[in-house]
Amino acid sequence: MLAAAVVGLAAWHLRLPPARWWPGDVDPRSHALDAARLRTSPEAVKQFGLAQAVRTRTLPALALLLTCAGAVSVFDVIVVAGTGAWGALVLLVALNGAGRSVAVRASERFGRRRVLAGVFAALALGQILLAVAVQNASVQGTTSAGNPLLWLGAVAAGLGGGAFYPLLASLVRELFGTERATEIHAVVYSAKAVAGVVAAVLALVALAAPGAALLAAAALAALPALATPRLRIPGLPATIPF
Repeated sequence: MLAAAVVGLAAWHLRLPPARWWPGDVDPRSHALDAARLRTSPEAVKQFGLAQAVRTRTLPALALLLTCAGAVSVFDVIVVAGTGAWGALVLLVALNGAGRSVAVRASERFGRRRVLAGVFAALALGQILLAVAVQNASVQGTTSAGNPLLWLGAVAAGLGGGAFYPLLASLVRELFGTERATEIHAVVYSAKAVAGVVAAVLALVALAAPGAALLAAAALAALPALATPRLRIPGLPATIPF
C-alpha cells in the first residue's frame, strides 16, 4: 500500500513536456551534426508510427530479446530464493534495480546496443555461475548458501537482470523515433507476459534438474547478447553500418 501511494503521488505531479519540445540551451544544428553522439546514439531515419514499426523485423526482434531476458530475470529470483540464501537474494534484487541507472549512463557514452549486449552477457554469465554453485551443492550434499559462486552469480544476474529494461526503452526511441515511442515500447514490453510463462516453465524444470534449467537459462540470455549487435535501424540500407 505504501509503495502504491508513493507511486501514485509521483504520477499525480508528473507533467509531460509539450509536443516537439526542445531545450533552449542546446543548439539543434550542433546536436544534429555531433559526430561523437551519432556514433554512440544514432537517430531513427524517420518518426515511425505503430503500424509501421510492427511491419519491420526490428520490433519483433526486440520483443523476442525482452522475452528471453525477462524470463531469465524472473527465474533467477526463484532459483536464488530456493537456495535459502536470503542475503544473496537481497543482493540480486538490489542490483537488479541499481544496475538500471548505471547501464543507462554507460549507454550514453558507449552506445546502447553495445552496453545492452554486455548486460545480456552478464545475465548469461550469472546463470553459469549459479548452475555451478547449485550443482556443487547437489554433489556434496550441502546447501549452496555459503558458496562464493552463488554470490558471484547473484551479482552478475542482478546487474544483467534489470538493466535491459530501460536500455530497450531507449533503443526503441533510437530505432523508431520519439513521437510514438511510448506506444511502440508498450508493444515490446507486452512480451513480458510471455516471459513470465517461460520463467514458470524453467522453474518447473528446475524442480527436477536445477542445473539443466540454469544452463537453459544461460542459453536464453546468450541469444540476446549475440543478437543485439546485429540490430539495425529500420529504413537504412544494408550497406550502412548501423
